[in-house]
Amino acid sequence: MNATLSGQALFDNFGEVFLNGNQVGGTITGFGSLSPFGTNSNFFVAGLNTLSFVLHNEGGPEAFQVAGLTVTAAPLAGAVPEPASWALMLVGFGMTGAAVRRRSRAMTVAN
Repeated sequence: MNATLSGQALFDNFGEVFLNGNQVGGTITGFGSLSPFGTNSNFFVAGLNTLSFVLHNEGGPEAFQVAGLTVTAAPLAGAVPEPASWALMLVGFGMTGAAVRRRSRAMTVAN
């Protein structure tokens, strides 16, 4: 699967973002402005994926914000022939078989 994850976050005092237990982006510090985080398909798995936000607060009120969270995923195309390819292959096998049969009849008559 080809997939990407991106977004922005801020934490009071600092925090991390994890995808399936793997940290995406660095440690995000401060509550002043949003910091970007993201990853490509390295940490995604087939099926269920878990996105976690871990907040570390040193007293006082705690807060965090996540914005612009975007996940895009596209399955990888399998190597399955289209119906027209199957039909063309079957016609080719049929013509090859007919040619072999015709050649063996011609050899039998000549002997």
